[in-house]
Amino acid sequence: MTAMASSDQQHVVTRAVGSLRASLSGLAEVPLWSMGAAETATTLVEVTRLAAQVAELELRVAAHAERVGVEEPTGATSAAAWWAHAGHLTRREAHTKVRLAVALDSEHEPVRDALAAGVLVLEQAAVIVRAVEELPDGLDPNSPLAPGPSWSPWVVTTTRRR
Repeated sequence: MTAMASSDQQHVVTRAVGSLRASLSGLAEVPLWSMGAAETATTLVEVTRLAAQVAELELRVAAHAERVGVEEPTGATSAAAWWAHAGHLTRREAHTKVRLAVALDSEHEPVRDALAAGVLVLEQAAVIVRAVEELPDGLDPNSPLAPGPSWSPWVVTTTRRR
């Protein structure tokens, strides 16, 4: 599947993000008083899943920004430093997100896929990646430290790839 755009067209992701932002802007002033408890519960869960999907997209674009060198035209020292300035993030937040983005883009695809599906939230994805990366390389599958049945399936899948 190709998502390329010609030089006079925006990328499909760029267009989708613009459309989503416009849609969400239209909801900013919509009162919620007429939403019942059951609908509120369902909507809250769906918004949480949407936030996870947006977080995955943000991290995927951040990993791409790192690859293509978005900082180069401005002289910033890194993509994270550029993002901190351009996106009004703290330097710490930008660097943390770029590190996670690169990890999800390379060795932790099952976690990225779960985040993209809205099955995990960003904090869970970050904890799983951090836990897996702290495991020793070449860990014996019979070791008590090895992921077992009580571990998240994303951790088990990710550690099998290491």
